[in-house]
Amino acid sequence: MIGLLLRGPRTLRLRLPYYGGLLLLMASVLVVWATHRVTADQMVQRENARLGELQQLFGGVLAGRVTAGNVADLEREAQQLRQALALDYLVVLDTDQRPLAAVGWDMARMLPPRHEDFRQVLAGLGRFDGAVPLASRGQAVGVALFGIDAAPFHQARNRALWRAVGAAALVMVFGLALFAEMGRRMSGVLRVLADGADDLAAGRTAGKLPVHGSAEMAALTRAINLVGERVRTVQRERRNIEERFHVATDYAESIEMWLNMAGRLIWISPSVERITGIPVQDCLLAGNVADLLVYSKDRRHALETAMRVRFADRGEGVELRLQRRDASLVWVCMSWHVLRREDGSNNGVRVSANVIQSRKEAELKLLETVAELRRTERQKEYYLSRTSEERSRLESLLNLMRVAVLFIGRDDRVQFCNRVFQRLWGLAEDESLNGVRDEALLARTSALRADDASFRRDMEHAVAEECKGTQPTFEVALTDGRVLEVVSTCVGGAGDDGCVGRIWIFEDITEQKRAAEQLQRLAERDPLTNLFNRRRFHEELERMVAEASRRGAVLGVMAFDLDGFKPVNDIFGHQAGDQVLERVAQAVGAVVRRNEMFFRTGGDEFAILAPESGEREMIGLARRVLHRVADLHFRFDGREAKVTASVGIAIFPEHSKDIEGIVAHADQAMYQAKANGRNRWEIYSCPEVL
Repeated sequence: MIGLLLRGPRTLRLRLPYYGGLLLLMASVLVVWATHRVTADQMVQRENARLGELQQLFGGVLAGRVTAGNVADLEREAQQLRQALALDYLVVLDTDQRPLAAVGWDMARMLPPRHEDFRQVLAGLGRFDGAVPLASRGQAVGVALFGIDAAPFHQARNRALWRAVGAAALVMVFGLALFAEMGRRMSGVLRVLADGADDLAAGRTAGKLPVHGSAEMAALTRAINLVGERVRTVQRERRNIEERFHVATDYAESIEMWLNMAGRLIWISPSVERITGIPVQDCLLAGNVADLLVYSKDRRHALETAMRVRFADRGEGVELRLQRRDASLVWVCMSWHVLRREDGSNNGVRVSANVIQSRKEAELKLLETVAELRRTERQKEYYLSRTSEERSRLESLLNLMRVAVLFIGRDDRVQFCNRVFQRLWGLAEDESLNGVRDEALLARTSALRADDASFRRDMEHAVAEECKGTQPTFEVALTDGRVLEVVSTCVGGAGDDGCVGRIWIFEDITEQKRAAEQLQRLAERDPLTNLFNRRRFHEELERMVAEASRRGAVLGVMAFDLDGFKPVNDIFGHQAGDQVLERVAQAVGAVVRRNEMFFRTGGDEFAILAPESGEREMIGLARRVLHRVADLHFRFDGREAKVTASVGIAIFPEHSKDIEGIVAHADQAMYQAKANGRNRWEIYSCPEVL
């Protein structure tokens, strides 16, 4: 099959378009395949780069929201990211794979499997499903799942393929047409030349062949015509050549030529064979000596020089390249002089070609050096432009971050800071801080820091600790109530110095601190009375018991509830009951000493822990509590209401040496007081009427 394809048609007219078409077909298939492959690789690389940018963006935008625990803000940020980045969906999960926010995805459905590389889309996937881990201060807080519609990717890839196929088809059509026309013309000219050569071989030299076709075909036709003419005149002109060109020597170091005014070579020195390797006879038989000796790219220049000869008697300094028989080139400097007969008529032109190869090689080497320097300069400019573009992209990314970034160079001067840094420290956003010394910047912002000296010590400590292999963070309080978290790291360099500067990152954690304090308060405080709750009661009791055991001290435990609270709650409603609890908490809290702790353990039940308090101190405290509660008067819906308290007291370690026992005995004493008539106190196993 391949042999039949390579054999092709028998005629030149058909062979040229046939083989040209085969060559164009193979080249087109190869170009289309390579173009499609390269386009797909470039598109995959671009999408993978976009995935890297999405990872940084998600980490910077969503991690803080996940840490803050504000689901509404997280949902809103996810919606904005999905719209801005044209995502198919965006789902945020916590570290236990529980959904925190879902935009564009029904969480009733199972989440799709993840893809690691965008190249997987080339297998025909309709959507790329990716995952980005979210971390805050080096600790994982969740993961962001997102989907990117792959339809635009496939459509762009298919469009690129069809564009390449269309271009290849267009080239094929024009190429075949061109080869067909070339075959037609060449076959016609060759047929005429073949007929002329047959006539010349048969001795029929009277007529000339018509000159037409391409330059090469026309030159070949003229050569055949000249051969016929030269055969008739060569013997007659030989004697004239020997007489006219006695001025040239056979051993000249340059090439000497004698041409008539029509530009036809009459004589040439034998040195032409030594310099170019082309015999003298070949030069004489050539229809146009310039086509034989002059390099093709310099022939036009040679023709222009020949035209000037007609209007000038002499000239010099024209540099051309001659082509040797071995296809190498040699530089010559041409000069000419018009020869005159005795009557003043033109007898031709003497042309001298002096070899200047050594000088030209030196000039060309110098030109190559200059060109190389220019290429190096352009490459330098290109890399500077690319570096500027990369810096612009980096600055845009850093300006979008929610943290303040400051880069201090090795010379202790500011090299970069983003807009968040300038806003954070009250600096004008349009002010350029590049080149400002770090000490000057610290002095300008010192008024914002609550303790500037401590801040400077923390900075020095952070740098010292990093040298030991750790990367500590510290906090700085500002005068306006904000709290910043600060971390720094050294930026490594490619040289031996090891560090080209230092990056400082400042993050406003005021809301995080407030949220943490609020969570702590909610975990330890009763929301109605703001007293410590039951959880804190047991923690403090365990701590105080351990401390009292270690020191051999006593601990007083008081438990009391309200008498008559349930009727108030049932008759006047829960709002009335809440008012009673709040006023009781305020009244009793006023008699609790600084080292004592007051708790609401549930409903209308309260407790007090009194370190280093025996029976006498606890009895005095119980009397103050009873009097305070009994003095309270309430009025709801125009009706009077009143509550009292029943108090139980237990002493550690006198009544019990374990936590459960001391609490149980205090409750038992409280129930004993309630059974003995209420509005009274009882000590475990030691009842006493108020």
